[in-house]
Amino acid sequence: MGLAGKLYAAAMAGASAFRKTMMATANTSDPLDFDSPDGRAGRYAVLWGLLEGTAYDKDMWAAMRTYLGQYGLYKFARPIKNPAARLVHFYRDHLWGGPLDPDAGDGSGKPSALPIVLGDGAKDTLRPAIAQVWEWSNWGVKKDQFSMLVSALGDCAIRVRDDVARGQVYLEVMHPALLHDVRLDRRGFVKFADIREVRDDPTDPNRTAVYKETMERGDGDTVFFRTFKDDSPYKWPDAPQGEDVGAEWQERYGFIPLVLGHFTEVGGPWGWSVFHESLAKFREVDSQASLLSDQVQNIVQQTWMFTGVSGEDELVLKKPLSSDGKNPQRAREAFSTIYAPDGATAIPLMFPLDIAAALAHVEKLTEGLEDDFPELGYDRLRLLGTISGQAMLVARQPAESRVKAVRAGVDKVLVSAQQMAVAIGGYRSYVGFEGYDLGSFGRGELSHEIGDRPVFEVEPAEQAEIDSLFWKAGQEAIKFGTSAQFYLEEAGWDEERIARAVAGEEAEGRRAALDLARRTLGVTPREELVEQGEESERGEE
Repeated sequence: MGLAGKLYAAAMAGASAFRKTMMATANTSDPLDFDSPDGRAGRYAVLWGLLEGTAYDKDMWAAMRTYLGQYGLYKFARPIKNPAARLVHFYRDHLWGGPLDPDAGDGSGKPSALPIVLGDGAKDTLRPAIAQVWEWSNWGVKKDQFSMLVSALGDCAIRVRDDVARGQVYLEVMHPALLHDVRLDRRGFVKFADIREVRDDPTDPNRTAVYKETMERGDGDTVFFRTFKDDSPYKWPDAPQGEDVGAEWQERYGFIPLVLGHFTEVGGPWGWSVFHESLAKFREVDSQASLLSDQVQNIVQQTWMFTGVSGEDELVLKKPLSSDGKNPQRAREAFSTIYAPDGATAIPLMFPLDIAAALAHVEKLTEGLEDDFPELGYDRLRLLGTISGQAMLVARQPAESRVKAVRAGVDKVLVSAQQMAVAIGGYRSYVGFEGYDLGSFGRGELSHEIGDRPVFEVEPAEQAEIDSLFWKAGQEAIKFGTSAQFYLEEAGWDEERIARAVAGEEAEGRRAALDLARRTLGVTPREELVEQGEESERGEE
C-alpha cells in the first residue's frame, strides 16, 4: 500500500467525522483531540490533501463533509489558490536538498547536502560508517521524503532498522500516521512506541489485517519488541530479525531505535506543519476563489427570464441538472432555462458580479500570505529575474532564518538516528562498523553534527556583486584606520588565506572578480583592498 493509501486508510479507519479539536493544541475533553491517534490521522489527511489537491474531496474522505460545514466553507471548495505545495516543495529543496557526499565529508572538499562535522573524541572511521548507513538506506532519496512529510504534516519519524537477516543497519522514514502511540521521556527520547499499519493478510490474500508492533524500554538497557496481527501475537514472515525470532524478542540496545521529529516544536509529542498557523487563511482563500470560479461559470450558463408572457401556461421550464451519488459535481453546471412565445423579452437573472473586484479581493488574500511566509515572497522575486543581487540577499534573509531554525531541529533528529545506527552496526559486527559497540555513544566515539551549509545557491552575478561590496566595505574601513589584516580576520578568513592575499597571490583573482562585476553589473571597482592596506603600512613606516 502506497504512502497516500496508508494515510487515508488510517484516517478512514479512525476518524469518521471531523472535529476542530484535531487542529488545535488547546486542552479539550473531545477524544478526537490534537494528540489522539484518530485526531492526528484526520489532521494528517487534511494537511496532505492540501498538498496534493484533495483536501476538500468528499469522495476520498467522508469526514470532509463535516470539515466544510464546521468552517462555513463553500461546499464545492477546491485548493486552487493556497500555496501549500509551493511551501512543502521549498522545504524539500532547502532543508536537506541536494546531492550527498558518498564519503560523508564535511563539505569543505566536496559539496554535500549533509556535511558531517566530527566532534571531540569521534573516530576517523565514523565518516565511512555513516556513509555505509546512507548507502544501505538509499538516503539520498529518502531524506527528501522526510523533508516533505515533516513540512506538510508537522511530524515524521526515522526508525533505525536492524536487519539481521541481511547483515545491514539502515534508516527508514516512517509516516507519523503509523505511530498509534508514542511516549517520550523528559529528554525527548522515545520510551514506548505502538506502530500500526494496514497490510495484506499473509494468510489470506483477499483480506487485509492490522500489523501492530510495540517497542518498550525495560529495566536497564533492555528493549522489548512485540508484533501482533489484529491484536493477537503473531510472527510476521517479513520480520528483519531472522528466523530465530518469534512474535516477541528483546535487545539490549539501551535505546528504542526510533527518533521523532517535528517541523515546529510546540511543547508536546506532536508538532505543527509549515502552514498550520495560516490554515484559516488557506480555507478562506480556497473557498472564495472556488466560489468566484463557479460564479463565472454560472454567468456564462445563467438562468434567463422572459417578459411579455400572458400566462404561466405559456412558459416552459427546463429544470437544471442535479447532483447524484454517481456524479456529485453535476450541480456545479446547473442552470435553468425558461422558454416563452414570440415577443417576450429575455432578462438575465444572475446578479451582475464585478469579476475584476472579486478577483482583486482573492488576490489580496493570497498576497497577504506572503506576510506569513517570507519563503513565498523570495520565490516570487526570484521568478521575476530582474532583481539585483543585493536586493535578493535582503529579500531572502527572513526565509533563510526560517530554514535554519527548522534545520536546527531536524538535523538533531538525523544525528541521533545515525548514532543509533552505527552503535547497532558495531554491536552486530556488521561490515564497516568495526570498533564500535553499544557503549560508543557514552565514550564520545559517535560525536558529530550536521555542519553549516548555504540555504540558497549563489548565482555568479550575485557572487560578483557580493565580492564587490565586500571589497568596497574594506576600502571604507581602511580609510578609518583599519588594517587589511584585521578586516579579513573579522570576515572569517584564516591565517593562511590572509597571508596569501597580503602577498598578492590572490590579487589577480580579485581583479578578475571586480572586472566581472564591472561588465555584468555596471560596478566601477576602486583600488584593491590589499594594495590600500600596503600603502597605509608604507605611510606609517
